[in-house]
Amino acid sequence: MLPRAATLALLLALGVVASPARAQAPAEAEADTDPARASAQAAPRAVSAVVSPDQVRLGESFTLTIEVRDSSEVRYELPPDLSLGKEFDLVRITPTRATKDGETVTRFVIEALLFELGEKPLGSLVLSAAGPQGLRRLTIQAPTVTGTGVLPEDQEAELHDILPPVEVLVPRYTALWIIAGTILATLTLLLLWRWLKGRPKRVPVAPIVPRAPAHERALARLEELQREDLPGQGRAKEFHFLLSEILRDYLGERFGFLALDMTTEELLATLTRTATPGLVYSRFEAWCSEGDLVKYAKLQPTPASCKQAIEDAFGFVRDTVPASAARGAVRQGRSHTGAAAP
Repeated sequence: MLPRAATLALLLALGVVASPARAQAPAEAEADTDPARASAQAAPRAVSAVVSPDQVRLGESFTLTIEVRDSSEVRYELPPDLSLGKEFDLVRITPTRATKDGETVTRFVIEALLFELGEKPLGSLVLSAAGPQGLRRLTIQAPTVTGTGVLPEDQEAELHDILPPVEVLVPRYTALWIIAGTILATLTLLLLWRWLKGRPKRVPVAPIVPRAPAHERALARLEELQREDLPGQGRAKEFHFLLSEILRDYLGERFGFLALDMTTEELLATLTRTATPGLVYSRFEAWCSEGDLVKYAKLQPTPASCKQAIEDAFGFVRDTVPASAARGAVRQGRSHTGAAAP
């Protein structure tokens, strides 16, 4: 009995010691993305901070636009607890990113309100820069905003004494209300009589057709695009835009995210974090890269490459059909085969 009791006490002690260590691990992982923990200063290619307008009345909004140009391997983020100061009130923050020729333009549009008079500095904003060299910080000195009064400068507010009571004549519209009510009741009865007399017959409502699954709608749109033969009409760029839109719309609905609002880099990053059964990531990444060259780099594709692009799109859709839908199609095919057999 004594060895078992000693073993149990030892296991409990080890569990108590290990639990704080496990509790600290998520906190340390979250702190690694905090720009305050980064000791090195980032060196982007270009940085700008513009406020518009630079003079606002109390309670009116202004916009601070921060733009950072750097390599596409570096990602800049604002701190989650961003504050411009007690005299400012944040309304919204709109981040955007655009990548071209290996350079990413990161833009943060910060809309805020000012509630104090005079020149108010926006202070220093510290952004985090995550890239191949690890976590770094970027300190931006924001411009100032001047708060002005509601009244123009050439007008001064004058205080007046309280005026004495003034007699107010309250007109009575009882007779008018009675006449208006009588007219309204008469018109209501007339309209009701005409409606009862000329009431239309009931029209049968067509049954609601359920919406087809996402993969069926995507395949139908691809077939329609294939029949249009846009590359044969010299509209290869338009063809690639429509092809990308169809596949993005399908993948977003299939795996549950807004793919149409994402750049190619954001789409690929989201797919790496999402379970996508059936989708070969390397093939899809190469397909996206070739399409971007046609859409944005003025690459002139050949008819053969356009044909291969839409065939690959068909393959991506068919490879990611949900298992339940695939089993239903197999059962339906077997039932048709059995009915046709003699």
